[in-house]
Amino acid sequence: MYRRLAVCFLSFAISCGDSATTGQDSDGGDPSSMSPSASGCSIASCGGEGQACVQDRCVTDCRIATASACSAGKVCDFTDGRCVGKDSPGVLTGGFQECIGPNGKQQCGPGSLCSLDGHCAADGPCSELSCDETGRCYGTSCPTTRPAPLCTLPDLDKLTAVTPNAISFDFDRLCNSYVVTLTGYDYLYQVAPSGDITTVAGYSDANMHEVVAAPLAASAKTPGDVALIYGIHGSALSMLQRGEMMSLPPLIPTSAVAAGVAPIGAPFDTYSAGLTYGPQGRLFVGNVQVSGDLVEVNAKDGTTTTLYTDPNGERITAAAQYNVRSLVIGMMSGELRLFDLGTKKMTVLSSGISEPIASLAMDRFTGTLYVGHMSGAVVTVNAKGEVTPFAKHDLAARLRIGPDNALYCLTGAISGGGVSGASFAKTALPNKR
Repeated sequence: MYRRLAVCFLSFAISCGDSATTGQDSDGGDPSSMSPSASGCSIASCGGEGQACVQDRCVTDCRIATASACSAGKVCDFTDGRCVGKDSPGVLTGGFQECIGPNGKQQCGPGSLCSLDGHCAADGPCSELSCDETGRCYGTSCPTTRPAPLCTLPDLDKLTAVTPNAISFDFDRLCNSYVVTLTGYDYLYQVAPSGDITTVAGYSDANMHEVVAAPLAASAKTPGDVALIYGIHGSALSMLQRGEMMSLPPLIPTSAVAAGVAPIGAPFDTYSAGLTYGPQGRLFVGNVQVSGDLVEVNAKDGTTTTLYTDPNGERITAAAQYNVRSLVIGMMSGELRLFDLGTKKMTVLSSGISEPIASLAMDRFTGTLYVGHMSGAVVTVNAKGEVTPFAKHDLAARLRIGPDNALYCLTGAISGGGVSGASFAKTALPNKR
């Protein structure tokens, strides 16, 4: 007998990818902050805090390149172009970073990042982009209040009632829920917002492990792709793709063993882990050929590309998209790392966690990373890598952020036979950043 691991790819129609809007910002200062001058203005005459001369008017908008500096103890808040105290709630500030792409050079400021395509793209709480004629860009449409929920998910009792054997779950932006099981013969359950359930049988007697739903375009009306990891009789790994609605055939076979332990515990300790969709709708998974490798999967043609391998063979245990160009990676040691998909460099985000990481959920509106452990502990990590306790559950903690602006946690008892007593908890995310 042998055991084999696999990632299963469940196909629906989908359109996905990162997008950025470029162009001139239309809100270049509050009209009430514009001071008319019959004889025009100059940089010298518009010397007030955060002021600039724009079309013969003094405009108060510190985001403009020629604006006067903010006074001591203040910073430019790129949310609205005002000078505010550096510790003001929700302030969006920072410097500019060079971005070189096929169309030339840009400078990406607060609320934007250099995308994998080589141009500045809106990121974090910002949904649009403003660029001047010199290529100096920053994010716009950066609300301080969280946008309204996209849709409504089923009640928690309906999700919990789907199965007591749930091991992982995810949501799409249409409020479909996806739940996979770990017990005997396993299933993928798709739960519609109405509560209606579609059941997809697993491959053979596979043990399921992680499930992720692909990002959908804002215009999408139907569910998209879903990928999941299988564990089948041993320690080889394969990719599986669901060709028809009710089958999950193999896609990509591999041969190496991803040895070692993982936070889920024996006998499931050779699973691949860290399955996630990232920037541009690309699919990634860890521990495929060897422990500690990060692999990109092309589900269309069945190819894989190894992007990184930990030099010490430390296992990847969780992953999530961090921003428009990076993944956040959880390690067996508890260390959190950022992997830049453009430079292919891995850097440390935080070493302040001392137990294996089981799950990651990134709130890009506030910039807060939620980290779940198999012990049931949940912590938050900010952009500086600072760790703060958040919640404590009695059982293992798997996390996802729902399209209804809530953090969901799946807990359940894990033993050699699988999962039992699975249930969902829900916490509203902060409404302000």
